[in-house]
Amino acid sequence: MITLPGASTSTPQSPPAIRRFLSYCLIIASVTVAAFLPSLRNGFTNWDDDRLVSANPDIHRVNARTIITVFTSTYLNHYLPVTMLSFMGEYSLFKLNPAPYHATNMSLHVINALLLFGLIYLLSRNHTVSMLTALLFAIHPLRVESVAWIAERKGVLSASFYLISLISYIRYRQNGGRGRYAVCMLTFIASLLSKSMAISLPFVLLLMDYVMGRRIDKKSLVEKIPFFGVSAVFACIAYFSVQDSVSQGIHYSVVQYMLSPTYNICFYLFKTVFPASLCALYGIDEHKAGLTLTMALSAVAVCAIAAAAYYSRRYSKIGVFSVLFFLITLLPVLQIASSGGWTMVADRYTYIPLIGVYFLSANGFYFLLQKT
Repeated sequence: MITLPGASTSTPQSPPAIRRFLSYCLIIASVTVAAFLPSLRNGFTNWDDDRLVSANPDIHRVNARTIITVFTSTYLNHYLPVTMLSFMGEYSLFKLNPAPYHATNMSLHVINALLLFGLIYLLSRNHTVSMLTALLFAIHPLRVESVAWIAERKGVLSASFYLISLISYIRYRQNGGRGRYAVCMLTFIASLLSKSMAISLPFVLLLMDYVMGRRIDKKSLVEKIPFFGVSAVFACIAYFSVQDSVSQGIHYSVVQYMLSPTYNICFYLFKTVFPASLCALYGIDEHKAGLTLTMALSAVAVCAIAAAAYYSRRYSKIGVFSVLFFLITLLPVLQIASSGGWTMVADRYTYIPLIGVYFLSANGFYFLLQKT
């Protein structure tokens, strides 16, 4: 268990502590709604919104046939039946009024910020660190694509189940109980059925064991076997779903192909610190002579970050946990298993991974605050 200076080691139970906790939740929710309220005025785009919602006959009727269709079909090379069911429900109520679709995305993002606040509090027992992490997640500019774009419902919905699964696992580790273990598994499956990027969760569960001080032994690994099995199934589904698009879009030289994952990592970290010139579709000229050099420098930078995290373990688990959380959850979109597809990088890919960076930043700020 991470215990930060001044942090409580028990769950707050007194009325003042509960009121304090709820006041933080209210602040997080209010700030998040204020930041994304303008998105309710947006309409549908002609980029995926039409193929998933406005011009998708599969969601325009609710019956056994259409439900079977969404569970046996892929959309835009993704298998996301739970996401499609959410669109189906909205269409049956609101037809093609875009405001409710945007409201759902915003509401899910608010829920995710609150879930993250709870998750970090369970790990750190520190209100300040938890609130800072949740606020960074909630209002960072890189979140705009995920929240304000209807088609990216899959990302925010998947994240909701993902965070609930992590919270359930922590509660299971703390208090035991098959019910909590079952909730962890079921919400993991729901997350995968919303977006396959959730395949990273079994590795994150091991990371949770590490940060909570549990020895990663045979018992710990056996406990995760069902999760790895489910993850492997959905990884295969995702792999075969995208094969039609792999031959299209961006292609690299052999050297660029090998270095592209480290380039992507540095790209996301740079955009996190300097969120300027954000774009829905980043154009990258793979033939530019300077790109290979940039990729090589990125590899050096990633090695330096890894070395710093490894060194920091002497003092705290926070550095290792944060860096590994970022890398593990980003792994499915680092272009390691494909030649690039249509896009090399995208803001929406960082929705879950940057939690690690926000957590590390919040701890750094709290450390400096304690020193002043």
